[in-house]
Amino acid sequence: MSGLQIEDWVSQDEWFQARGSKLFANRTRWDWFLRKHRKFIASKGCIGQLGKQVVVRPDYLEHIINRLLINEARSRASKNQSVYQGLAND
Repeated sequence: MSGLQIEDWVSQDEWFQARGSKLFANRTRWDWFLRKHRKFIASKGCIGQLGKQVVVRPDYLEHIINRLLINEARSRASKNQSVYQGLAND
């Protein structure tokens, strides 16, 4: 990531109202997702702390969210495939 600009960052609340609500059914689901993946999201530079306020880089964050959701879906699909694999001939 090149050249960090203050304009790249918005508060988590502002992001959720403007864009996050399109990705998550409600704020509780976003909060759960963030708790579950916070270390990974932070390691990618998508989230930070400014005083007591959580700030995010919207474009980067949404890219990482998409990657995480795709990986989770693939993981579930491969588990389901093994569960139903023996039923294919029934």
